[in-house]
Amino acid sequence: MHKELLSFIISILGGSALLVTAAGWLASKFFESRLNRDIEAYKARLKAESDAEIESLKSRLQVAAKEREIAVIWLHQKRATSVEALYTALVDLQHSVHVVLGIFSPRNPSDIRKYTAEAFKRTQDVYSGYLKAKIFMAPLTCEKIERVLDGLQNPLVMYYGFLGNYDDRELNTLSDVKEDAWKKIRDSVPPALIELEAEFRQLLGVENG
Repeated sequence: MHKELLSFIISILGGSALLVTAAGWLASKFFESRLNRDIEAYKARLKAESDAEIESLKSRLQVAAKEREIAVIWLHQKRATSVEALYTALVDLQHSVHVVLGIFSPRNPSDIRKYTAEAFKRTQDVYSGYLKAKIFMAPLTCEKIERVLDGLQNPLVMYYGFLGNYDDRELNTLSDVKEDAWKKIRDSVPPALIELEAEFRQLLGVENG
């Protein structure tokens, strides 16, 4: 193509050395101009493709960020719901255990068995609820919950087990067992519950509220 153009220019201008040089210069300028246009077009195409890719990436990042934000909001809501339900259940369980083992616990054998059985059933329900909720909580939080649960459940289970081995006339002989169970709860549960409450407040972002 270059030779054909050069030959065409020479045929027009004649065959002298000066004209041949001029023809070569014109051909060089022509191809330089053509090359520059091609380079500029290529650069423009690259920029357009790059800009399109950047916009596509921005869009994908915005979508990912929005999805992440939605996931975080959903997780916080689930965690808040789980914490509320679990804390309420723990408070109710603590009250039930207090009714059974506290100073003003029932003296009538049928009431003793009734309230102890209810408290025992409540420990099972609370622990089941905890197992379903623990997936939304950090291991350290779970450890604190389990300390409260164990502190309430273990002494109660021990006392409940004794009740099954004694008839109504013998229940008054279990005062030492009951007092020992209540002492274990008094010693372990209040500090564990205070620690858990602080953990729940931090978990929900209300520690300074």
